Amino acid sequence: MDLLKRAAPATRPLSPIELDGTDLRGIEIKREWKNIDLLITCQEPPFVVAIENKVDSHDHSNQLNRYSNIVKRLFPRLKPLYVYLTPDGDEPFQETEEAWLPYKYADIHGVLSRVRDTYQSSIGKDAAPRRLYFMMYSRFSIITSTCWELDL
Repeated sequence: MDLLKRAAPATRPLSPIELDGTDLRGIEIKREWKNIDLLITCQEPPFVVAIENKVDSHDHSNQLNRYSNIVKRLFPRLKPLYVYLTPDGDEPFQETEEAWLPYKYADIHGVLSRVRDTYQSSIGKDAAPRRLYFMMYSRFSIITSTCWELDL
């Protein structure tokens, strides 16, 4: 929901209002799929989120355009959202054909903190968010270590 609120309306695969109360079905999460760091597909409602994570580097070799072309070609019926994840929420370095939404690690921390606070009684004080954070981002050591430092 947070990503949808931050994305320009023209680039959103669906609005936050459309997402609120909707059952998400057919969700699949892939890491390092066709060099895209994280790819999330949802069949109902139909959307796809491609996340490129950059730590101590920036996009290069036209990679963001290549990734968006892969997504458009292989998921033509899914509406895309492209996310450029960096420690500080930097903009992509190279020009892109599609809009890539800058997002920072602190934003992820904020979302997971809200999940923890909202669902703490059903998931346990320190079990689920910390494990979820670790599983989803174990490849990204800076994110994982930041999680522990921030006591998420």
